[in-house]
This record gives sequence, C-alpha cells and structure tokens, in this order.
Amino acid sequence: MKNDDSLNKTIKIIEGFKLLTDSGAVSIDGGPLLTSWDIIDFNYITGDPDNEVVIFSWTDGDSEYSTVFTEGSFLNGAFDKSGNFCCEDSEGNPSTIRFFKLTPILTVYSQEIDHVPSSLNSVPINLNVFDELGNMVEGTTSKLTPLSKEQISDIIDHSSQLILTQRSGQKIGTVMAELEEALVVASVINKAPDVTSEKTKSKDKEKSKNKGYSM
Repeated sequence: MKNDDSLNKTIKIIEGFKLLTDSGAVSIDGGPLLTSWDIIDFNYITGDPDNEVVIFSWTDGDSEYSTVFTEGSFLNGAFDKSGNFCCEDSEGNPSTIRFFKLTPILTVYSQEIDHVPSSLNSVPINLNVFDELGNMVEGTTSKLTPLSKEQISDIIDHSSQLILTQRSGQKIGTVMAELEEALVVASVINKAPDVTSEKTKSKDKEKSKNKGYSM
C-alpha cells in the first residue's frame, strides 16, 4: 500500500508538470503572462514535498520577483472553479497558477483563406526604374512594389541558378528566360515585345513595297 501511495503521489506531481510543459504561458497570482520558467527534469522527482521543482521569475521594470514551487505544491494543490491552480509556494504562502494555451492569431483565417489580407502575404520593396535598354531613368524615384514571398523566392532561386550556370561555362539562355518570366510575373519588368511578330510585319511591308515597284 505504501508503494501504491508513493506512486499515486508521483503521478499527481507529473500531471502538474505536464500542465506546465503543455502550456504556452502561465501567470502567478494574477501577475504578468510568463512564457518561460526553470523546471527540473522528471527524473529528479524524489518524493520529497520540499524538493523545489520549478522557479518563475519576472520583473516590472523596477523590481525583480520570483516564486518557487515544490513537489508538495503540485501534490497538495487543486483547481478552483475559475480554473486557477491553488497551492502553496516553497515558503508556505498561498499562491495561484493560471495555465494558458497560446494560439497563433492567423488561425482565424484558416477556414476562409481567401479572406487573408494581401498585406500579410506580400512584402513592399523599393525598386529603381529602368528603361527598355536597362538604363536607370533619371529624375524618377524608386517604385514601391509589393512582392509575395513566393515571387521573391522564385526570383532569388533563378538569379542564383543563373550566376552558377554562367560560372560553370554553360549556356544561360534557358535559365535567363526563366528569370525573365519570374520578373515579368512579379510585375518588376514589362514583358518583352514579340520580336518575331515585328520581323514578320517588317517583311510583309517590304514585300508590299517590292510589289509596288514591280508594277
């Protein structure tokens, strides 16, 4: 019976520990929300009610405070109707521990992902303004362009691949085209004019002229 009683006590203390490990934050005696604390390993539970097992420390900017709890604190403590764990600290003073779960605020959008503000998915970046020849346009200020994280990642990936391909002496045409496409999709640069179409139009005009002269 004595061994069973000792085991039950150990289980109750471990249950108190589990509350701490499962909590994202706690408050002591209605104090500030604490997200870190010093706690011993489960293996150091001895069965001694005076064995100090967890220390909470905080400051209000002027003074520092700390509260120590023992195995006895968790063994003899109990929850009240408000959800406070009521017990005694290491000095025998009545104390309350409130356990909290921290949930990321963005989870409120998880069910309606289409309603996530675009500002949460994009990063505004200052970019210089260039003409079609690659010269920076004088007298213009940099434009603020919002890019999504995926677009930024895509541009950086293709830029890195381009440099490494060029260093190795390989042809960069395909990689350059992929980088250009990523920049166009992100609205960083305009789509290049259709050179083939322009050449076709030029040839058609030339043929028309030639036909005119032959007549």
